[in-house]
Amino acid sequence: IPSLSLSPGLNAFDAEISKYYHQVTDNPETVNMTYFHRYSKAFAHLARLIANHHQVPKWIAGDKYESVGAELYGQ
Repeated sequence: IPSLSLSPGLNAFDAEISKYYHQVTDNPETVNMTYFHRYSKAFAHLARLIANHHQVPKWIAGDKYESVGAELYGQ
């Protein structure tokens, strides 16, 4: 199932990002809940717009998953 990925300017999961990604010290007290709430609302709104759009989303030509999408969805 295709999924959305929203990331502000992230174009690589490199060593710098890895330093801060899912650490053992993660806990609810360190989460910015205001930001999380806004992010979640934006994500849900975007997903709803895509789901309700009259045109079915398609893979970008040449994408590594294009052939799988065509096989699964006949596109």
